[in-house]
Amino acid sequence: MKVFDFHWHLHIRDGDMDKHFVSMLKLMDELEIEQAVVHAAPAGQFGFLGTLCGGNQEVFEAVKKYPDRLLGSVYIDPREEHPVKVLTEYHSRGAVCVKFLPFVGYYPDEEICFPVYEQIEKLGLPLLVHVGLTNIPYIDGSGRITESKYCMPIHVDGPARKFPGITFVLAHLGWPYFQEAFALAKFNKNIYLDISGPFAVEEGLNLHSREGFGFMPPETPDLWEKIIWGSDGIELAWSLKTVKDYLIQIGRKDLLDQFFYSTSRKILKLEK
Repeated sequence: MKVFDFHWHLHIRDGDMDKHFVSMLKLMDELEIEQAVVHAAPAGQFGFLGTLCGGNQEVFEAVKKYPDRLLGSVYIDPREEHPVKVLTEYHSRGAVCVKFLPFVGYYPDEEICFPVYEQIEKLGLPLLVHVGLTNIPYIDGSGRITESKYCMPIHVDGPARKFPGITFVLAHLGWPYFQEAFALAKFNKNIYLDISGPFAVEEGLNLHSREGFGFMPPETPDLWEKIIWGSDGIELAWSLKTVKDYLIQIGRKDLLDQFFYSTSRKILKLEK
């Protein structure tokens, strides 16, 4: 089975980038992950389990160093100075995707985002949006807080309709707002979902095992066809086996290729 990880972050411990890359590539080999999309975060602002999340500069240094295994996704905050210029610059450096983290203080359907959407659509890139709750704090001593209220899935509905040329991927199945995220993917052909992170995997699969996607009318496509896998980083790559075993358990072995590989590559326009 081929595996493509759509959602990876650099979690750097003690500033040792090389050590992280060695561990990352070793794990990718062990799990037979062919390639991973590495998404940047605000440089020096967020941490995870004692690590520092890599920013645009670190991500694209990694991509340059390991071009056969890693693909870069540029982090954009539409409120910051010259976001379209930053987006265009990193696209020229090979960015294959864009990452939004609205919990820093904006709604994805605010007009301040529209110039960025226009450029994303023009460049033909997909956009991964963090939706659902977050427990990630600032660690830069600024006293700022992250707020999950900005990450309700419904705030992607308007942009997806206004910018139909963009493929929007909602991260973490929208945890814990699963049904809202599922409904958006059902009604918007350019909205997909990724199942990444421990809560999306454990609670999302539990929800499906209890209720399935029974709220969907019969004429709609199988929602599994719009869900892709991502680890969310080296510490969470265990979810690959959990999700694979679940699909086999429910008799959907036929979905393994598109779920773990081909749909992600289609979204990124890597399939010939």
